[in-house]
Amino acid sequence: MRLFWTRAVSAGSLGLALAGLIGLGSCTTPSGENTSAVQAFISSLNGNQPLNSDVRITTGSADDVKDDKVNVTVRTQQKASGTAPSTLYTVVFTQATITYTRPDGFNKPGVDVPFPLTEAIAVTVPPNGTGAFTLTMVTHQAKLESPLRNLWYQSGELEISTTATIQLFGEDLAGNKVTAAGSMTVFFADFADNG
Repeated sequence: MRLFWTRAVSAGSLGLALAGLIGLGSCTTPSGENTSAVQAFISSLNGNQPLNSDVRITTGSADDVKDDKVNVTVRTQQKASGTAPSTLYTVVFTQATITYTRPDGFNKPGVDVPFPLTEAIAVTVPPNGTGAFTLTMVTHQAKLESPLRNLWYQSGELEISTTATIQLFGEDLAGNKVTAAGSMTVFFADFADNG
């Protein structure tokens, strides 16, 4: 799987992130980007639990960093009720983007929050069905860069609280665009290691 950073933050993803900041987990379809006869929803992110991202793990006398992954469940539903399902309504998602925002308004990527992440995915969702996959929410590389590296040894801020907005992009088998979005809370800190 190939991961790469991007610096693009859309106004739509920022709005979804703000909805999550007021305590409402958001799982929606971005408007204007779904031309299919089906709509898609992220129905579960990390079992609907916040993610505690440990920026540094001590293994013996060495420091280590690891990717943080979450389980994602996405479902599809026909827009017109009473229409017979068709295999053309099968949706294949091929890309996920993740952006982070903070409740204090400091949102500059690489300074206040990690850079946005774009990840290639491969998940097929049958008509009116669900699909599940694992998504890398935080890469080990992000933990070696500001602002997460600044949390090591609790030398600066002790914790960064963020809302992560996830957008999925794909197509149905007829070639129509399908999108889905959701948000979750992610806490970044140098948590105490057990053992």
